[in-house]
Amino acid sequence: MKSVVTTMTINAPSEKVWDLIAKGDGLEKWFSAIESCELSGSGAGAKRICKTFQGNVLKETILTVDKVAKVFQYSIDEQDMLPTKDIIGTIHVTPLSATQTNFTWLANYNLLDESMEQAVAVGLDQLYQGGIKGIEELLNNK
Repeated sequence: MKSVVTTMTINAPSEKVWDLIAKGDGLEKWFSAIESCELSGSGAGAKRICKTFQGNVLKETILTVDKVAKVFQYSIDEQDMLPTKDIIGTIHVTPLSATQTNFTWLANYNLLDESMEQAVAVGLDQLYQGGIKGIEELLNNK
């Protein structure tokens, strides 16, 4: 299994960051790669379907919404963007101060094509950095 870990400190209160993540929907408001995101259900077991601007579809299951530890975990059950399978994404939101938050986004996955290891790792890291920056921008423009 391969892993990518993206960690950034953002200027936003952890409670607001967590509230945005924990809902499970609304990704299109902060994740520039996503055009729309529909959520069915709530909390662990909820399903979401996200569509990219390029027309790709990601079907996901929310696995964990731990409000105490501020951990959000999901599986990507179907996707046609990357040569990967068995993708589990985990987000950790950690307060650093009243106005700063440490945001860690981890992906564990298996590759369908080992020659794509570097490209997939770089691509995921760039996507996650963009998403984290998008959360900071959204919360600071409210």
